[in-house]
This record gives sequence, structure tokens and C-alpha cells, in this order.
Amino acid sequence: MKIRAGFKFICVLLFIITAIATLFLMVLRFNLDALIQPPIDFLKPTQSVFYRYKSAELDELTLRRYVKDKQSCVIFFPGRSGAVASYEKSLFPLFTESGLQVFALSYPGQDGNLGKLKLAVLLEQVEYALEHISHFCSKNTTVFVGRSLGATVAVLAAQRWQPKGVLLEGVSVDLASVISAKVTVHKTFQNLIYSFIKYILQNNFEINRPLLDYLSKGGKGSIFHGELDSVTPFSSLKSRLIQHSNLKLFVVEGANHSNTYLKARPHYIEILKQSVN
Repeated sequence: MKIRAGFKFICVLLFIITAIATLFLMVLRFNLDALIQPPIDFLKPTQSVFYRYKSAELDELTLRRYVKDKQSCVIFFPGRSGAVASYEKSLFPLFTESGLQVFALSYPGQDGNLGKLKLAVLLEQVEYALEHISHFCSKNTTVFVGRSLGATVAVLAAQRWQPKGVLLEGVSVDLASVISAKVTVHKTFQNLIYSFIKYILQNNFEINRPLLDYLSKGGKGSIFHGELDSVTPFSSLKSRLIQHSNLKLFVVEGANHSNTYLKARPHYIEILKQSVN
């Protein structure tokens, strides 16, 4: 009886594990957007909306402008949480005090915007905003600044828009790297899970190829990465990122995924200035 009960318990346990694994794979394959964008409850930005794009599905992307009529421009691509209101205090003043005009994006579902983030169409929505920005900023005096998810979006957009520079922070070479790091911290298992997830994903949002294309056309790239970043671990970035003479990588000691730009502030701003000059 004990053997039979033990066997039944193992069967039930295996069934539960299989069901959870199947559900996880279904989410990765068909409903990744819901996993990417967390519940957001941030303050609305103080700056009024400068440009608004609304898709047929009523997903809303907005653009805010900080300081007018400056020759050089920064286009800011936020991470999956948006939180432009926090950057209005911590980051944008550093840009504007450096004589830069700032355009900040908010994706659908962020910063009070209608709709939800949809990765499959996000780049298309961003390109509408870039088309609007092109009336105010010259590509050869513009730098894309992207954090986390926004760093990936910035690279993909830079391949087509070809700004003078891109400054990335907390970037990952692809989506599978982020998910595998989230699932396990053990390097051996992480590599196995990475390969499996890479196979499962419909779009892995890999940046090496578009980044290489951008850099090969004369673009300049800089990456700041926190030494203690657990969301996009530096070890994963270092092992998978392309190398190019136009690409510089700066490791920020003691910084995590959230505070790298704060820890590296003077150097960060100096590199940004060099990128537009």
C-alpha cells in the first residue's frame, strides 16, 4: 500500500510539474507580452504630451519634449515599466543641462497611456514617433539612449534611423538571455534553458545583427552595465555580445539593473556628450 501510495504521489507530482511547464511554455510562445510588461502604478510625467500615436487597436504611444531649439538631441527609450516621471527628476535634467534637447517615449500601457505593450508591433509604433522627431532633430546630431527593454528597442530603431550614437544601459543580447537568467542562476542549467527558450520564442529580439549593421555604417555605440545586474547579468552579455571597434563597454562596479546610470553619472554624461559632438 505504501509503495502504491508513493507511486501515486510521484505521478501527481509529475503531472503538476508538466502542467506548470506546459503553461510556462504556452505563455512564452503565445502571450509573452503579458509576461514582459508588469503591473504599472507610477506617477504620470509632469511634462505635457508633445506627440501622440494611437493604433487601430487604441494602443497609445506618446512622446514628451524637454527643452526646445537645441542643436543636439537625445531620444530616450524607457524600459518595460516606463516611469518617465522618475527620469524627469533623476536623468533628463542631466541631459538638458548639457545643452541637449530630450524626446522621451512612453509605450502603450506606460505613464497613463491607453492599451498594452505588444512587442510584435512596438518598433512600428516607435517609428511613427521617430518620423515626427525628424522634423526637429538631425540624425547626425542625435543619440538614442535606451534602458533595459528600451535598449533593445533603441538598437532595432537605430538600424533603420542611423543616429550618430546609441548609449545603452542594462541591455541584453536577446530575450532568451533575460528569461533564462530569471528562471535559474546556475550557469550550467542557465545555458541549457537558454538554448531551449531561444528555440521556443517566436521573436528572440536579438540585437547583435542589427547592432553590427548600425556600427558598420559608421554609428557609435556605448554600453553601461551594472556589475551586479541580476536581470541582464554581465556574464551573459560579455559572452554573447559582438565586438566592434565602434562599440565601447563600461562595467559599473557596485551597480545593479536599476541604478547603473546613477552610479556612473559623471562618466555617463561625458560619454553622452562625446556621442553627439
